[in-house]
Amino acid sequence: MAYSSQADVQVVAGGAARLRELSDFENAGAIDPAVVEQAITHADAWIDTFVQMRFAVPLETTPGAVNMLSANEAIYQMRKWRGMATPEDDDDHEKRETLLTAFANGANVLGITPLPVKSEVVVDAQTDRPADKAVRRCSLKGFW
Repeated sequence: MAYSSQADVQVVAGGAARLRELSDFENAGAIDPAVVEQAITHADAWIDTFVQMRFAVPLETTPGAVNMLSANEAIYQMRKWRGMATPEDDDDHEKRETLLTAFANGANVLGITPLPVKSEVVVDAQTDRPADKAVRRCSLKGFW
């Protein structure tokens, strides 16, 4: 399931006329749903590369933040394909990447309850302590 829809992308684009400008590669005078879908797929795959560091993807429940990120990234991708991306668009893309990195590191939360299933990519760094490293009073003698 996609994190955003064509309607979400249309709102972010600024309306149907602007989305048509970005998606109409064939000059048919209409929004090309295939191009919009490809941009959404590209954006969702990009989002998944970050989110999978913490949760199983695709997310079953799409939080509002991920929905917004997907729609904005889809617009960015279409602008890049058209050669219309501005430095401001590149800056916004980097801000989205920073936010996704915060999701991946656990510095920011998705805001959904219950939390999604833990990713299989995540491996605990904690291991069992070797028996010869046991902490005992006699082994700590002289530390205080």
